[in-house]
Amino acid sequence: MGGGGVFIVGVAHPEIFTSFASHLGAVPEVAPYFDAMDPDLLSTLDFYLDCGMQDHMVNPERTAAAGEFLESIGANVFWELRDGGHNSAFYMEGLPHSMTMHSEHFIKNGLIKPSE
Repeated sequence: MGGGGVFIVGVAHPEIFTSFASHLGAVPEVAPYFDAMDPDLLSTLDFYLDCGMQDHMVNPERTAAAGEFLESIGANVFWELRDGGHNSAFYMEGLPHSMTMHSEHFIKNGLIKPSE
């Protein structure tokens, strides 16, 4: 999902979604999505956020604010701002990292078995 969807739909429904990635996302103010969340539930969620510093479609500062907030509440988060704009080259560079995060999340939580 995009940055908005990750929080508007995903985090609002942690009974369904537990692993979240936003590449180049229009990330909203995220604190309200965690106000009522059980801290024990938070430890079961994983997040990956990235945005290009030259992205003119979304605000990279929102990604940084979300990443910093998630860190401050002890969430399992990897986030970064790096050179690049709102394009597939930027997206493809981050994709292996977020797919690794999802795969490790699914294995850790028994959703898939590791390959032998």
